[in-house]
Amino acid sequence: MIYNRTYVKELIRNRMDASISLTESDQLEAAEKIFSEEEFDAMIAEVIEEMSNDRSNELSFDWRPDFEQIRAAGDRLARKKKRQLWWGCAAAAVLFVLVSSVILISKHRNYRAEIGLECASMSSGTEIPLSESAGTIMLADSSIIRLDTNATGVLLDLNGISLAKTAEGVLEFDKSSSGREINANETDIVIRTAARQQCVIEFPYGMRVRLNAQSTLRYPLTQGDSTHLFIEGEALIDIPGQLFGGVMVIQTSNGKILSDYGRFELASYAQFTRATVSYGEVLVSDRRSSKRQVLQCLDEVAVIKSYLPKGEEIRRDSLFYLTNGDFEQASQWANAVREYKDVPLTEFVWQMSRWHGFTVKNMNCIPNKLISTTVCYKTSREKVYAVIRDAGVLMYEKKGMISFCPEDHKESRTAMK
Repeated sequence: MIYNRTYVKELIRNRMDASISLTESDQLEAAEKIFSEEEFDAMIAEVIEEMSNDRSNELSFDWRPDFEQIRAAGDRLARKKKRQLWWGCAAAAVLFVLVSSVILISKHRNYRAEIGLECASMSSGTEIPLSESAGTIMLADSSIIRLDTNATGVLLDLNGISLAKTAEGVLEFDKSSSGREINANETDIVIRTAARQQCVIEFPYGMRVRLNAQSTLRYPLTQGDSTHLFIEGEALIDIPGQLFGGVMVIQTSNGKILSDYGRFELASYAQFTRATVSYGEVLVSDRRSSKRQVLQCLDEVAVIKSYLPKGEEIRRDSLFYLTNGDFEQASQWANAVREYKDVPLTEFVWQMSRWHGFTVKNMNCIPNKLISTTVCYKTSREKVYAVIRDAGVLMYEKKGMISFCPEDHKESRTAMK
């Protein structure tokens, strides 16, 4: 059994969830000696990826982060100078190229499809136009401001904070000497996006957040020297390099991210946080044990997974560090033309469900296949279904949900094949 990769991955999952038995623990230790270090690390990465896709579409909007607890640490980091990291990252990149040149990489079967004529004029890597930035602003008194794509100018002036939409489409936070004072019930400004919406928000020092569809950002009305946020969903963060500037402090349901410069993608869900770096310096720590991991080089990843041990009532956090992530694929959702190259079908379905707003009954039923395709952000849901069909996968619609589980075939009202 310990020679079987599927079984070993199940043992790894049990260890991460703190549900592993003594016998299984011994088997896992034996498996570590059988497989090479690279093979074992690859299995850990696969399990983390699978766990990241086994998540709920329901986001806990009512949860409030404890910003006061993290403000002191963030403000101290604001006074640091930018570290010089490029030599270390460059050396790692050169080593990777040299090693890759002598390794024979096995070729997986690809499931290719070409759609997206709606984006024919857009080049690869181009993000969704800022002019299409949209979403909803919500206040504690139930006031709602809908971000119409055509609206510009000051939208909100509250407690010394001005919120305006620029001509290019960016939602911009700035300081203001006017505006009404807040009452005791108003603690933060909430920005939410629906399906097929993204919102680009700019904070002091030129720090930007691109919020993906079905995501939430909370901005506390009381700020220190740093910019403090709570994000749930998915976001692409850009913090320009500077000698003396602000620090962005992001809190998630089970973690905290601090950075004074860099570019990284953040996935934040209930009991799950993942940060994938393009460049810069990003400090990731879990919420309960305060374990830390610094990310500095391209494709470095930190994952925080919370779990409830058997017989206990308090959750624990596990922080994992990987060097073989893929920032380009993790941030594809931000692009107008989304190119997926040999990515797990599960990841593709998850990103499409977030963007188009459909629900998958059980992500674990999605076949273990790879897919390569190009999708335009304007592509219809039906065309996305066609891409999945071209991968040789059956989907069934049941009670308004999409299912990949074979047992739903007989009861399905619509079979897509």
